[in-house]
Amino acid sequence: MTENDRREPLDPAWLRQYLANRPPLGWESVEVIEETGSTNADLMDRARYGSVARRVLIADHQTNAKGRLDRRWEAPPNAQIALSFGVAVEPGGAELGWLPLVVGLSVGTMLAQYLRSYRTISGVPVPNPSLKWPNDVLIGNRKIAGVLVQLAPKGDEAVVGVGLNVDQREDELPVPTATSLRVEQVAAVRQQLVPLLLMELDRGVEQWRTQDPGLATAYRAHCSTIGQDVRVSLPGGGEILGRASSVDHHGRLVVAEPDGTSRVVDAGDIEHVRPRGTA
Repeated sequence: MTENDRREPLDPAWLRQYLANRPPLGWESVEVIEETGSTNADLMDRARYGSVARRVLIADHQTNAKGRLDRRWEAPPNAQIALSFGVAVEPGGAELGWLPLVVGLSVGTMLAQYLRSYRTISGVPVPNPSLKWPNDVLIGNRKIAGVLVQLAPKGDEAVVGVGLNVDQREDELPVPTATSLRVEQVAAVRQQLVPLLLMELDRGVEQWRTQDPGLATAYRAHCSTIGQDVRVSLPGGGEILGRASSVDHHGRLVVAEPDGTSRVVDAGDIEHVRPRGTA
């Protein structure tokens, strides 16, 4: 490990003090641990015995983290923001479909604000983040953050996991389609990004809870999947080819097939089959 790769763990005391000096947030607790298999799995287990709503668990290192479709999400210690939190939900409520989208929007919003300031100071031309339906955050065409939402065992809470790549080198990324702030030539410190992310997540979850109609408009405006030709691999097998035309009021992707038929997708693996604007 080189001098530049000496990654520092988070300082829980500093984080608590920083958040205490900000406007009141809705988090019941913010806990930082050194290492675990998966913060989502930990909160899912805790939810069997009590409420995890508005409780945040952050790990400096996850050894068995997974994203959507059971994919591994790996990072060296102290190189990624890995956190999970609980949210109270209405069993069977239609708004649950918007939760992963809103969380992805919150992550993207925090990154956009940070990158705007960074570009002003450094002059590094980092592109703005965009959202890939349903809940990936992209820089260019590469994934920098992902979201995983799981319904807790009792059905009245959901556990939301967020993974944001901060300090990984190119050779430390799990797949070629992933990126990190470091790879994008952005010098960022996790200690500074975590409270910014928690504040934006708090705002987004509150807007989701009150069903703020502006959230859908904001998500659609930042969703790079809309307008793209896509290949949708469905969970039960089969695929849909067409152009993503919108995200409906339930948070589902609307895909227009070549014959003019519109299909609504509530789950699936999405591939952008060509960059927007190409012939």
